[in-house]
Amino acid sequence: MHAVNVAISRPDLLHSWVSDVAGIFEPDYVWHSQAQIWLTAGEGERTIGELFGAELPDRAATLVQWGIPAPAAGKVAAGQTAEMGEAILSLYRSARQPALADRGRDLAAAAARPGLVLVATEDHAVGSVAQRHRAAARAGARSATLTGLGHWWMLEDPARGAKVLAEFWEGLPA
Repeated sequence: MHAVNVAISRPDLLHSWVSDVAGIFEPDYVWHSQAQIWLTAGEGERTIGELFGAELPDRAATLVQWGIPAPAAGKVAAGQTAEMGEAILSLYRSARQPALADRGRDLAAAAARPGLVLVATEDHAVGSVAQRHRAAARAGARSATLTGLGHWWMLEDPARGAKVLAEFWEGLPA
């Protein structure tokens, strides 16, 4: 989300950009169920408090249920703090609709720099596959489909993700 925002508003700061969440800028995007809870005052604080207040093994187990492979889930869980919870709530609440759709109206400005939209086909949190391809086209970006991978594609198959990124960057003008 942040890379796309920079590509839209300050492309002069970038040589290129990559996003795996471009579908969230489509006008018909609806936040996933967990985000819907985080967007709700009181309920968001309660669920973040429960997650981040749990013992480390329980936090890691929740992250594994969310699709993060076990070794990485333990490392991520170890870094979960109250400040991170506040940041999650702040970020999601700043990006509630219609803010994303409004920002998405300027998506064509991202075409000022080469872009790549990664489309992990099993990631159902950041818009449909069609929404992500549509957003890539509106941003003048290439798209690369990561068939069978989910929201945590970079942990599920790091070699495939690295290959796609390297091919994109190697193909850019110097």
